[in-house]
Amino acid sequence: MRHIQMQRIVKQFTLPRSGVWHAFSGSRQQAEQFIELGFMLGIGGVITYPRAEKTRKAVAKLPVESLLLETDGPTMPLFQRQGARNEPAYIPEVLTELSMLRQMPSDVLGEAIERNVEKMFRIRRDK
Repeated sequence: MRHIQMQRIVKQFTLPRSGVWHAFSGSRQQAEQFIELGFMLGIGGVITYPRAEKTRKAVAKLPVESLLLETDGPTMPLFQRQGARNEPAYIPEVLTELSMLRQMPSDVLGEAIERNVEKMFRIRRDK
C-alpha cells in the first residue's frame, strides 16, 4: 500500500494511541507526514543498502524520538546477507548503520531508541 493511501486511511480514524510504520523505506517528507500523525518509524535492514539513498538520507535527519529498530526477521535481509535468514540478533548491525548515518555514538543512540520502545509499548524498566 502506498504511503498516501495509508495516510488517507489513518486520517479517517481517531486512534487511541500512536503506531509504528513498519519497515520504513521512504523519504524524509513521507516520514514527517507519518510522524505528524503520531507514528514512530521502524528502521530496519533497508538502511544497510548503499543504494537506499533516499531512506538513508531521511533517517539521518529525522527526530531520534520517532525512531525504532527492527530487522523484520526472517525476511528482509541486511546488505551482504541476501539469501540468509534475517534474525533479531542483527539489530545491533542496524543500530551501527543508523549511528554512522546520524554521526552519533551508537550507545547514545541505542539508549534514545530504547526510551522510544518503552514509550511506544508502555514498558517500564527497572533500573
